[in-house]
Amino acid sequence: GGGGGWGVLKTPAPSTGHPAPRIPHPAIPHPEPRTPNPAPRPCLLRYRPVKHRADQLCFLLLRGRADLHRLRIFDSRQIVWRGRRAAFYILGTSHAVSVQDRSHVEVLELLSCTPVAGAHEVLATSRVDTPYSVSTTVDDLRYECDVTPFALDGWTDRFAHTFPLSDHLRFAYGSLSGGSAPLTCVGWRANEELCVETVHTYPEEGRGVRS
Repeated sequence: GGGGGWGVLKTPAPSTGHPAPRIPHPAIPHPEPRTPNPAPRPCLLRYRPVKHRADQLCFLLLRGRADLHRLRIFDSRQIVWRGRRAAFYILGTSHAVSVQDRSHVEVLELLSCTPVAGAHEVLATSRVDTPYSVSTTVDDLRYECDVTPFALDGWTDRFAHTFPLSDHLRFAYGSLSGGSAPLTCVGWRANEELCVETVHTYPEEGRGVRS
């Protein structure tokens, strides 16, 4: 019959003068109550120190755009220098210095262990476990840089040049061994020339890299 639900198929019973026994319909099963899905557990993101190694660093001079956020920006500062925007970044195990002109063309100096994404042209690159120098002209900007590894024994925790306290960044990373923390320091002086000095230290290896 219509109406849906359960149906019972019967065969005619012989007439005995007594009403035919009634065959009960099977019970309609009730669905078991559903257990609600448990609430999602919160995901805690914690900073874990990584091992810093000088032999993994690579120097890059780029022209164009680079996505520095993928390299984890820990600190940064911006200034205006001769009509250009200059920015200084301390990254995860590295640093970056960018200079952008009025037409938004960017020149970027990068010291990093990780490749950087973005639409850019590589103008110079080198490992930094040996001394390296580069001198070039990018558009109307003259760029010169010396990258020098040095032994931490005897290092007095200071720049080779003098910078005002307001014109430098310093960041101490976590140490895996519990000893001295690796450091990245960036200092600058903006006059007719923009002088920038960076220092990276690797206490577990007993050496550092200066640019």
